[in-house]
Amino acid sequence: MLEQAFEQASSGAQNIDITHRLLMPDGTVKHVKVLAHPAQDMENNVEYIGVLMDITAAKRAEEALQELQASLAHVTRVTALGN
Repeated sequence: MLEQAFEQASSGAQNIDITHRLLMPDGTVKHVKVLAHPAQDMENNVEYIGVLMDITAAKRAEEALQELQASLAHVTRVTALGN
């Protein structure tokens, strides 16, 4: 994935937006998002300015919401069949 980001940058990509899952040494999983955009310095050299964000909590909340929606859909189907 890192190679892909470098390829995008070298081909002149306007923005880089990558979400990646990291397996930590203790077995936990972290989710990170990388956002970057090109900028020119005074000598017209292009460099990318960006940020790396830990989005683990947001991913967990998203997964929990999806599980609740699936459970609700199941209960709705069972209730509809029971009537």
